[in-house]
Amino acid sequence: MQGALITTREKLFLEQYYPNSFEKINKSIKKIFEKFPLAFQKQYAWRLDSLGLDLGIDQEGNIAIFEVNAGPGIGFMAYPVAKAQVDYYEWLQENAKPPFKNNFLPINLR
Repeated sequence: MQGALITTREKLFLEQYYPNSFEKINKSIKKIFEKFPLAFQKQYAWRLDSLGLDLGIDQEGNIAIFEVNAGPGIGFMAYPVAKAQVDYYEWLQENAKPPFKNNFLPINLR
């Protein structure tokens, strides 16, 4: 368990714990970040603003997704992150213009 270390120093983390395979692991993580959000989004009729992925890497360098969160963040920052999200959604509600105005509504209600 490294908490948010990988989000702030991912290269250092991978080089330190996976010296023989950090480049391969890093490429795999980037591929997940490119493909997973698009596939995950298809499960919902409304647009998702952001995702937070909790990943695990075993000793062989295999990657698993443990959890998908409503946004990126780390435990000790839960309140500030949640407050920033609420402020952002309120700003969007007041300031967003078409075609973005109703992005958070289900597609059939836009």
